[in-house]
Amino acid sequence: ASARNNVRFANTHTAGDRSVRNMLDMIVQIQKQSGPSATKDWAMDHCRYVDPADLPRAARLGVSFSCAPKYIQSGASVAQAFNEKMANTMIVPVGAMVKAGVKVVYEADRDNYTWDDLEILLTRKDRQGQVWGPQDRVDKATALRMITRWAADYVLRGDKLGSIETGKLADL
Repeated sequence: ASARNNVRFANTHTAGDRSVRNMLDMIVQIQKQSGPSATKDWAMDHCRYVDPADLPRAARLGVSFSCAPKYIQSGASVAQAFNEKMANTMIVPVGAMVKAGVKVVYEADRDNYTWDDLEILLTRKDRQGQVWGPQDRVDKATALRMITRWAADYVLRGDKLGSIETGKLADL
């Protein structure tokens, strides 16, 4: 119905590899029926457990994700409950997302933690100093894009927000 009525599907809570895969399957079906533009700017939230194997397909489909770095803090409990591989590859795999061509934005759902969360994206360290998924670290420039330009696009306001440019709200 969203695709037929040109309604953007976003803020979709997908907290697991199977839910991400199911959403991607649904988007494939919708695009077959209604064309790629039917799912333009569709997005998923949290990216808590995303299988990196699904990321090339997400990029091809034009899906973006908002990701909360705080979930990286749960690496030890994920390793204990599931396994080390999952804790090191599927918890907020931002680096793999960016490498696959997926647009990923910083998600904040708690007050006063923005700088701490950005540090987590850069270091992938939990409170005890353990690094989870070091291959998924992002550099400072990517973290900045995640919280500015890409975030503005995510909320469909890239024409007015996200960068310091003439005609935007940050026009100095």
